[in-house]
Amino acid sequence: MVVWHLAVNFGIKEKKPYVLIDANQLSEDQAAQEIIAFIAEFNIEVLNVAEPRASNAVRVCSYTKAIISKVIKSNQ
Repeated sequence: MVVWHLAVNFGIKEKKPYVLIDANQLSEDQAAQEIIAFIAEFNIEVLNVAEPRASNAVRVCSYTKAIISKVIKSNQ
C-alpha cells in the first residue's frame, strides 16, 4: 500500500477534489500548469501533496519540488 493511494481514496470518500500527476506523462511545466488550473478551478486554499514510494525516489522528489516551486512562483 502506498501513501498516494490512501490520499486519493480518502479524497474520493470525502468527495474532495484531487488531481493526479504522472511524471512519465507530463513535463514539470505541464504538471505545474495542471496544478495551477486545479487550484483555480476548485478555489484551493491548502494543497496536500502525496508522492508514491518509488525506487527512483530522488527523481520523484526533485520532480515534485520543481513543480511546487513553479506553482508557488506563479502565485506571487
